[in-house]
Amino acid sequence: MMTLDDFEIHDISAFPVVRFFPESLPEGYALRWEEEMDALIAQPEPFVVLLGNAEVAEETHQDRKRRTLWLKRNRDALARACKGMVGVRGTARIAFSTL
Repeated sequence: MMTLDDFEIHDISAFPVVRFFPESLPEGYALRWEEEMDALIAQPEPFVVLLGNAEVAEETHQDRKRRTLWLKRNRDALARACKGMVGVRGTARIAFSTL
């Protein structure tokens, strides 16, 4: 069972709406991000993700690599659990995606 205290990278206070703010990620966040994503996809209830402005995120190469590899390994499980993502871009355009 997920609790608010278990999450540092994702805001799950309005679960099944999960908020993720890439513009405020600390260096070295990827391992914690993976643990939280594992917990999210293990939940029986589907969820959606609201993404903050990824265009201004300063992500290290290592963090980006870890996150990309996790997404490749868990693509099917993520598609089953995450019913969509909504991203906000710097120009206030909204991008919609279904997995």
